Amino acid sequence: MSQAAPIGSVVVLSTGVADYVGQVVEMAESPTRGGDGTRHALGGGTLLGRLDQTGVNTRSLAQPFESATIGAISSDDLEAWHAGQIGSMSALDLGSLQDPAGAPARLVAAGFNRHTFLCGQSGSGKTYTLGLILEQLLLNTTLRIVVLDPNSDYVGLNQLQADAPADPGPVHVLRREGPHRLQIRFGRLPVRQQAMVLALDPLRDLEEYDELRRLTAEVGTTEYSVLDLRRALEDHPGQRSEAQRRLLLRIDNLGIAHWSIWAEAGEAPLLEQLGSDWRAAILDLGQLDSSQERSTIAAAVMTGLWQERRHREPVLVVVDEAHNVCPREPDDAYSALAVEHTTDIAAEGRKYGLYLLLATQRPHKLPVNVLSQCENLVLMRTNSTSDVNYLADVFAHIPRGLIARAPEFELGEGLVAGRISPTAQLFRSGRRRTPEGGADVPTTWARPPASPVDRR
Repeated sequence: MSQAAPIGSVVVLSTGVADYVGQVVEMAESPTRGGDGTRHALGGGTLLGRLDQTGVNTRSLAQPFESATIGAISSDDLEAWHAGQIGSMSALDLGSLQDPAGAPARLVAAGFNRHTFLCGQSGSGKTYTLGLILEQLLLNTTLRIVVLDPNSDYVGLNQLQADAPADPGPVHVLRREGPHRLQIRFGRLPVRQQAMVLALDPLRDLEEYDELRRLTAEVGTTEYSVLDLRRALEDHPGQRSEAQRRLLLRIDNLGIAHWSIWAEAGEAPLLEQLGSDWRAAILDLGQLDSSQERSTIAAAVMTGLWQERRHREPVLVVVDEAHNVCPREPDDAYSALAVEHTTDIAAEGRKYGLYLLLATQRPHKLPVNVLSQCENLVLMRTNSTSDVNYLADVFAHIPRGLIARAPEFELGEGLVAGRISPTAQLFRSGRRRTPEGGADVPTTWARPPASPVDRR
């Protein structure tokens, strides 16, 4: 080649005896120029297979060689290699490759049976690309999807364009108000989690915690609300114990009885509103009034999915802005509540069909025991050197030289690697088929002010 092959490119290596397909994963900084005008470079990579008349043969890598001439691979050969790796499972159209430019970039749908981490700074195209991936999963698989959407970015996933190739089935958007409401049954939370909502510590608040346990046991059902508990505490005021009085004051002082997220008598909790044929549930958390309510909804969803895990119904749980939903260092009991089952699902959910897709621009702020369980990486522009090095350490199975390219990516460009990719791919995001929600505030304020004449 007249130029050194860039890191991440898939190339043909010609030894004079055979041709091989490989991927460049590291390269010397300053290639040298030979007397014939060609460029010579020291580097390293991964051999993917031997190129013969049938395509890329992954079983023919036995003949060693010392040197080779590097050339470009044809789009047809690369596409055949990808098709062979994906096999009979669905391929998801991600967009195009950066090198060779224009060749299709595809994901392996079956690879989402491993946890996935998507990282990119603000303005990298992270939200757009995640929406594209979710569209492709809806159109090309039968996997159910639950999205915790704190910024209303994915509420348009139920608005497929008319030329979409398939009808994925019911995609429900749950909001504070409307036909599908963001509401949960307080009584269905385990008592320990109810105590966390009430900011009760089992040791520091011994009597109030014990009173909560006694009261919930007396109710004899899980179909009660915070208001039901409050009413029970209000009955017979002359006989109320000091622990009951303090528990009643706690409910009132925290104001949790009036949160919008509680399902009252006759109202269905959110997962029961979906019916039996749902494909996706988008939880529009951005409409809720407080971070405490958002954390409690997230925790209740994780709890519900975890409690139903033995049904082994495959579900992809997508957590956008994951550093807020499951932070490494929870700020309060509400955040700790959300972290609890996220950690359980990360550690053991896969064997029950519960898969995570965590998206954030702040990887350092996720619990290490959650992030380390992710095998798949979708990495978009990330300027922070510490974040890039951290991700290279966590995803040690991905060539470090590829992750190191993150600061170079333009809008919509990125790296995808792991079980969801036939080989590590540098991509450009393709076309969306649903409207992107949560757009930035338009910068009309940056226009010059109207002249006095224009104002008249």
